[in-house]
Amino acid sequence: MNAPLLSFDHATIGRGGCELLREVSFTVARGELVAILGLNGVGKSTLLAAALGDEPLLAGTVALCGHAPATLRARERARLVAVLPEAEPLPDDVPVRDVIELGRYAHVGLLGRLGTADAAAVERAIEWTRSAPLLTRGINELSAGERQRVLLARALAQEPQLVLLDEPTAHLDPGRSQQVMQTLRERVDDGTLGVLAVLHEPNLAGHYADRIVLLERGGVLAQGAPRDVLRPELLARAYDVPFRSLADPDGGAPWVFATGGRH
Repeated sequence: MNAPLLSFDHATIGRGGCELLREVSFTVARGELVAILGLNGVGKSTLLAAALGDEPLLAGTVALCGHAPATLRARERARLVAVLPEAEPLPDDVPVRDVIELGRYAHVGLLGRLGTADAAAVERAIEWTRSAPLLTRGINELSAGERQRVLLARALAQEPQLVLLDEPTAHLDPGRSQQVMQTLRERVDDGTLGVLAVLHEPNLAGHYADRIVLLERGGVLAQGAPRDVLRPELLARAYDVPFRSLADPDGGAPWVFATGGRH
């Protein structure tokens, strides 16, 4: 098995000294997509911040490609990991191509000029995300789905080993959500990278993730293959509402849905 790109070992994670998650242990390796699920406010985004070293652990350890994240300089970290936040303000007049080329900042020389390898990485990212029709426009002229494709292209142009995403499909319609996840799945399957994605939709996680880490208040409730984690009793405990499941006719993870009311 590939060595972990990211590993949490008995980590206690909090914000401002306030404990949110205890004894968190899991890994992400190249060639796998791991999804984080859990109630709003449970600590999913704080967990990503801890993975980057932006939020110190209260106990335990985290390693990013074998390094303590806080010991990495910004450019060193950017060569290892790309981040797609839930929201990111950008100036109105930035052309789409310029946004994607920003993904190369960790690789370019002192003059900031793109070389042949940089240009090739940008073109690959444009092709992977099907962003070519958007290149003549400004980033804030785009719809939410188009903008997310461009920001994902920027992350892939970075040529990281690991991509961290915070709600990458928030505010997207089902078709655009599937496009984002399919792009990530393709890059994982070809061995390009590993992915850790915070998601709000259990069925997206079930369809695209290799493993799911399901959080409840205070820690990890369950982790494993989607069919082992997307169980109504576990989801009801995590989200505090009843769930039902339907078998997938194609033999994949079950389809789950909340049935309303409090658990």
